[in-house]
Amino acid sequence: MLLGAFGALLGFGPFACQFPDYDLPDGEAGQGGLAAAGAGSGPVAAAGGVGADGNAGGGGAGGVGGTSPPPLPCGIGKACTPGVPAGWLGPVAYWQAKVGHERVPDCSDGYVDPNDLNTGLLAPDAECTCTCTGSGEICDKGASVSVYSDLGCKNKCLEASPLTCTGISGCNGNQGSLLASPPAPSGGKCKAQVTSKPLEPISWEYEARLCSLETAEMGSCTEPGELCVPTPPNPFASQLCVFRVVPEGQEPPECPAAYPHARDALYSSFDDERACSTCTCSGPTGGRCDGKLTLSSGPDCSSGFEYTLGSGCQQFGLGTQPAQLDGEYALVKGTCGIASDVEPTGGATPSGSATIVCCL
Repeated sequence: MLLGAFGALLGFGPFACQFPDYDLPDGEAGQGGLAAAGAGSGPVAAAGGVGADGNAGGGGAGGVGGTSPPPLPCGIGKACTPGVPAGWLGPVAYWQAKVGHERVPDCSDGYVDPNDLNTGLLAPDAECTCTCTGSGEICDKGASVSVYSDLGCKNKCLEASPLTCTGISGCNGNQGSLLASPPAPSGGKCKAQVTSKPLEPISWEYEARLCSLETAEMGSCTEPGELCVPTPPNPFASQLCVFRVVPEGQEPPECPAAYPHARDALYSSFDDERACSTCTCSGPTGGRCDGKLTLSSGPDCSSGFEYTLGSGCQQFGLGTQPAQLDGEYALVKGTCGIASDVEPTGGATPSGSATIVCCL
């Protein structure tokens, strides 16, 4: 409405601009609109007036046809705006932009009480890590040992699984070969632990400002219930809006017919429920019991041939036939696998009452 009113103003500018002096002879300015130029040889008089030389002016500042511009119903700088529907507040001047993109504008003339709100939460997910730690594994089984009477691990003469110094028999020679494999540990379990980095700060993507109308006038608007209100300049939206504050948990209303264009719901607070899920671990695998064996021909295992577990077929030589076999073991822990990994959960949601904005 306001643009139409301003168009009318532009179409009826000063006479000197609309109708330049075409240097026509006195009395030949023509009929109708050209007569509006005040075709005397002197300065142009007011609309419908008389020139300095006594010649009559034209039909007035209305241009062709001699009509005057229609009066603005609300005056300059104001426009007719639909009345505020029942249950809504306003009209308000509305501004929205990306946070930090530009300075939040002051309320323009005729508008007061700025109300700053936000929309569009930016909440990065939690960064979560699952760690599985094993415990409780023990080496409670002896190595599987084979002693051979030959030097190439071919002719087996005894088998044993020593945990401590143990008497053996079956091999008669003082030379031979030995082959053993490390025992697997037993027991053990894996415990899951979830860790997370400090949460990234939550921010709003957009900021908005609503400025309330200071006073409303009826003016000379043609439609029933219309109000004369100042037109907000840039950077406010040129079209006015109404709003309603909706308590948390209630469904937002549809925009009224007079103000049909919905804006994003605006908020002043949010809830942060970002977190991490749990995770689970698989049992420890890949552990072993390293160590050494001592093959002795004496009454105890204090001396003799030492065999490192995992070293393959090894030859030995003793003073007499083997009589004792000892095992000493050191645990090499297995690894714990992640059975189900951790994931970020939750998020950030606006909270509190919502301000619903609808515009022309």
